Amino acid sequence: MRYTLAKKKWLIHSPESTMIFQRHIAHAISPITALSGLPKATRENPMPVVMELETGDPDDILALLFLLEHPKARVKAIVMSPGSPDQIGLIKHLLKKYDHADIPVGAFNLDHGKKTVSPWYTHTFGQFEDSREARPGFELILEHCTADTTMLCCGPMRNLGKAIQISDEAGSNFTLKKVVIQGGFAGNNIIPETDVLAKFKDKKMVPSWNLDAAQKDTLRVLKSPRCEEIRMVSKNVCHAVSWDEALSEKISTSGLPLVKDIDNIMTRYREKKGHPKIIHDIVAAACALDSDVCNWTNVHIDHQRKAGWGASLAIGSNTFIVTHFHPEPFINTLTDHAT
Repeated sequence: MRYTLAKKKWLIHSPESTMIFQRHIAHAISPITALSGLPKATRENPMPVVMELETGDPDDILALLFLLEHPKARVKAIVMSPGSPDQIGLIKHLLKKYDHADIPVGAFNLDHGKKTVSPWYTHTFGQFEDSREARPGFELILEHCTADTTMLCCGPMRNLGKAIQISDEAGSNFTLKKVVIQGGFAGNNIIPETDVLAKFKDKKMVPSWNLDAAQKDTLRVLKSPRCEEIRMVSKNVCHAVSWDEALSEKISTSGLPLVKDIDNIMTRYREKKGHPKIIHDIVAAACALDSDVCNWTNVHIDHQRKAGWGASLAIGSNTFIVTHFHPEPFINTLTDHAT
């Protein structure tokens, strides 16, 4: 399906018709060719990745486990937001548990005064001690985000924002080829009506935890020319994907041990809570590995203090947002059945 301004000129005569035009164009031009020039992740050429995580929601850690031993990924460093000693202790514990103790860990603020790791983590992964064995997160980003590396942000971007600020102040040539961010929102001015979730009907902007929790850093990242390609894996798609019984059945043949561990954790969660867990960050990690997991369109990210975050169509922009989810490539990425 193709749309041109000449053929659809009548669509831009009113605000309502402009919205229709944007939906059609967004739907028609996806999926998008990457700007970064980074090759697709394969077993022979695994994707180097630096991750920024938080622990308010368990699926950040599950996204880490998903990538930790995935044959198409190589986790180079992990930086924590805010970076409290209990968070660092948890990450150190998991890296040792899964034989990756050599991966460096960074923190935004080791002196963060509050506990940020809930009892769920000890119940799930066992006891661990707090730790201050972490470098400044921005240093790890500057050191490990080389030209072949993807930055995956599953939590507030405090460390990445700091890395960009330091680079700007120093006038360095630091650049990020590709940044994948879990957060944001594409509303009914972008998403085809058939894909709009009921909870977001008639919405153009909504709050987004990861973006709001470190708002200045978010805006610094989104506006920075140091980020050559930004991909937003937003809640208009993520909130439709959960680790339910159907997903458990489909990944039962996975040869990836940590995916089976995640399935066991999610099955226990489902049984205890009575409903499946939405898996925002696992979807974002899958999108980082394989952009075909979703359709994308070029946008400008919009922000209003009270309304939250949204997006507007911006052909040629270096920022992309998800508009549609494809279950099959997602399952293939989880099970490593994709070529």
